[in-house]
Amino acid sequence: GLEPTDQEIGRRLLDRLVQDLAAQANVEQNPLMEGRQMVMMIAPGKKKPGSVAKPVADVAQATPA
Repeated sequence: GLEPTDQEIGRRLLDRLVQDLAAQANVEQNPLMEGRQMVMMIAPGKKKPGSVAKPVADVAQATPA
């Protein structure tokens, strides 16, 4: 009886993930049910010309606590 509800929770979670990562990633495949698993493929987004990725340590130091 809870299976359709669980699918909706999973789909909402994946939709939220897409929204949160919109600037950094692209959806290659929308969420699909494969048996009992929901699968979605995402890939890194394209970088802007001239942008340089900062190392994680630099980002952590620049972020106010």
